[in-house]
Amino acid sequence: DHPKACTKLMKYGNKGPKGCNAGTKCTHFHPRMCSSSIKNGACFNTHCTFAHVKGTQKRPEPQTKNHGDTNDSLDFLKILDNFRLQMISFINESLKPPPHTHLPQMSQQTQSAQEMSNLHNQQHYLQETFLPNHQPIRPKH
Repeated sequence: DHPKACTKLMKYGNKGPKGCNAGTKCTHFHPRMCSSSIKNGACFNTHCTFAHVKGTQKRPEPQTKNHGDTNDSLDFLKILDNFRLQMISFINESLKPPPHTHLPQMSQQTQSAQEMSNLHNQQHYLQETFLPNHQPIRPKH
């Protein structure tokens, strides 16, 4: 037979006037308790194996908007990716000279090298600013 768990602990936790604050001096069995249950009165971890204080809320209350919904997360990622592609497109367009300006003639090779360098610098800036923990931005060919 398993020993009976401490009634005070299971009903009220280990704090407050009704809780069991005897700790190791308590003569009753103290199972390992869910810290979220004790602190917040709620545990939304469906895989939690610890004991919970009586009345612990197990499911979040329904919300009018599904914050954290998988579809919302995917929508956000799509929006973020679209923004990234728009920024790359904007950078590429901004590197083109205005159509009716007369710039000093550069060799085609020098001009291409300068454009690639500018593009790389701007992409690096965007990556460090907006996507610091992600893979480097590579333009689609």
